Amino acid sequence: MKRQRLGENTGGITQVTGVEFILFAPFITVVMLCFLLVSVSAILYSILKVKSLMIPF
Repeated sequence: MKRQRLGENTGGITQVTGVEFILFAPFITVVMLCFLLVSVSAILYSILKVKSLMIPF
């Protein structure tokens, strides 16, 4: 019996189909945008916090 390698299905098709791409591309994009937004807002918050500490009110 031939062993099946990882990433090989029975049909031998390992390429991502159009449907899978259409389903997963928006999800990945949304996750990346959320991560980017959170990181940018955290950086801006820390910069503004440091600046507000430096400027005496």
